[in-house]
Amino acid sequence: MFRNKKFWAFLVTVILVTVLGAACAPTPTPTPVPPTPTPVPPTPPPKALKVAMILPGRIDDMAWNQAGYRSFMRLKGKLGPEIETAWVEGVYDAVDIVPALRYYADKGYDLIIGHGFQFMDPIKEVAPDYPDIAFLCVAGWESGPNFSFSDVRTDQTGYLEGFLAAKMSKTGKIGYIAGLEVAELARFAKGYELGAKSVNPDIDIRVVYTGHFHDVAGAKETAMSLADAGVDVIATMGDGVVLGTVAGCKEKGIAILGNGCDISELAPELVLTSGVWRWDAVFERWLEDYKAGIKGGKSYWADMANKGLELAPINPIVPEDVVETLKGLEQKVVAGEIETGGP
Repeated sequence: MFRNKKFWAFLVTVILVTVLGAACAPTPTPTPVPPTPTPVPPTPPPKALKVAMILPGRIDDMAWNQAGYRSFMRLKGKLGPEIETAWVEGVYDAVDIVPALRYYADKGYDLIIGHGFQFMDPIKEVAPDYPDIAFLCVAGWESGPNFSFSDVRTDQTGYLEGFLAAKMSKTGKIGYIAGLEVAELARFAKGYELGAKSVNPDIDIRVVYTGHFHDVAGAKETAMSLADAGVDVIATMGDGVVLGTVAGCKEKGIAILGNGCDISELAPELVLTSGVWRWDAVFERWLEDYKAGIKGGKSYWADMANKGLELAPINPIVPEDVVETLKGLEQKVVAGEIETGGP
């Protein structure tokens, strides 16, 4: 019995100690539950710049308009979603240009290109009504608060083409057929003369302006007339004038020098080379200035140094020594070591 009492007393003591120990043990700290993060909305992409281009002629003219259109498409391809583009062709007269400029301005376009000298006065008229829009006149000559102009150093390729024409001529008579004696067309004529006379100071150079860029028939007749007078190499520039000149030269079998685009596909056996215009550098610089808050007051030049102007591949009929000399002259033109008659 005693033993039992001692046993039960011990058991009660153990139970009490266990219960009291549990009661006095520290309460475990609960593991904190991290708060549910508030979803961060994705940053919206920057608003695409809306850029429109208005061309005075056809985009497949193998000359001025096609060169501009191709540059515009390359810009679109390079910048992708950064820009939204629109274009229209065949807007030549001021009576149509002004409504076209206003149409794109009213549609909310940020930048508008008029691709031709005939856009200069219409842009000067329209631009003040849309101070937040940047306008660019290609082949223009004035700038203002929200409009700029650009042009191309055709005197540079003119010099090289003049050199090549003089080298390839067997008669000592070369020609140049263009649309109007303005801007880049007249600038080319100066370089063409300087380049030709660097080979032959007494060379006979016949220059004819048809009076209209789209005078295909007149250009063809002029080319054939020059050929009949002994001219055996003809350079050409100016929309439909190029097509007419090529047609006349093909009929007479005389060599051709193109401008604007590489026109070799029109007469592979006769086209010696072409001065190719790439307005990419101009358009890209203009857009960058707009993004920096500059809407006007600038001039932009496409030249051989910024790759805005280049010679197309030389026809294999040109002797190798002439090609090598031409390449050396091209390097000097790019470096500004030759006077080509430009601004």
